[in-house]
Amino acid sequence: MMEYGLDHQLTERQDSPIVMSPYVTLWAEGNYYILGRREGIEQLEHSRIDLLKDIAILERGVDMIFGGLNPGQYA
Repeated sequence: MMEYGLDHQLTERQDSPIVMSPYVTLWAEGNYYILGRREGIEQLEHSRIDLLKDIAILERGVDMIFGGLNPGQYA
């Protein structure tokens, strides 16, 4: 995953690579985001899709959310 540093340059995050169970794609403020749960973390996170790098689909199950999920509250 990529992020902008203090020098305004795009660099790779220190905690890359990450494994995320995606739930929904959102459009907000002119950008696409993916909403999901990162492996080992309980709360939902969002990531800007154009800042993702080297995406791979893993051949395993994903963490499911039980109960209501309203994607509109994240947009």
